[in-house]
Amino acid sequence: MAVPGIVHRLVQPKDNSAPLLPDAVLAPPGIVPGIEGFLVFESQDDLTPKYNTTYFISDIRPVVESSSYFKEDANKNGDQLASLAWEVASFIHGRDTVQQKELTPEPHLLPSPPAIGSTLVSNGNTPADGWDQDYNDWYNKEHSAALSLVPGWNNCRRYKHEKAYGGADYASWYGWNYYDAKNGLYGPEWQASMTPWREKVRGHGRKPNLRRVWKVIRN
Repeated sequence: MAVPGIVHRLVQPKDNSAPLLPDAVLAPPGIVPGIEGFLVFESQDDLTPKYNTTYFISDIRPVVESSSYFKEDANKNGDQLASLAWEVASFIHGRDTVQQKELTPEPHLLPSPPAIGSTLVSNGNTPADGWDQDYNDWYNKEHSAALSLVPGWNNCRRYKHEKAYGGADYASWYGWNYYDAKNGLYGPEWQASMTPWREKVRGHGRKPNLRRVWKVIRN
């Protein structure tokens, strides 16, 4: 059975202050089979890598099972970049409305592309041994619904790490939440999601939370 998910292509230009990279380098077409769409993001948090091109694909198994796709990308584009890395993750479930009571296993694609200039917050968590279930229960039963109440929230997608190429920093589990450019992040509704259960989950992480804030620049 096909396993839908994403290829998360992270690049750092050699000159961080240079103009936007050419499309052929920033978002090469057809680099993996089964591409159903892609988004290009730029860092909004002053961290590196600067760019994230995410390919939504119908079946990640070929990319998990073979490094040939990454190697071809690296051979073609690597000398134009300071760094190039991929992470492959399987789609778990998502939420597209505040009214949706539970996260659902379809669709893995967003119902409509996020607007240019809008925000993606990617949060990665790597629980210590024996704490994965508690993390997933917290996200599914409490945290996702709480974030959906933040003004400007649009969608949530959850992913499980499957493979990394090129030295990508990664977490075991991800929650991706999409927001309007003007949103309530860090406001009272967002603060309300900082619960005791969240602190318990964070306290049982095997490594620090991997959080990135991105701006949509191609949709």
